[in-house]
Amino acid sequence: DFAKSITRPFSVYFNPYTQSIEILKDTRSIENVVQDLRSDLNTVCDALNKMNQYLGI
Repeated sequence: DFAKSITRPFSVYFNPYTQSIEILKDTRSIENVVQDLRSDLNTVCDALNKMNQYLGI
């Protein structure tokens, strides 16, 4: 929350895979983060679908 209170012309994102901070300063850097998030969400959705099939839900 402290990081959000600092005034700056960009945002930052913690990448848990590389354990680094990425600066979101343009549309390309934001698109890269969105692609990573989309991939992660697809993995979670796939796991949920497999659980549903296995458990018959």
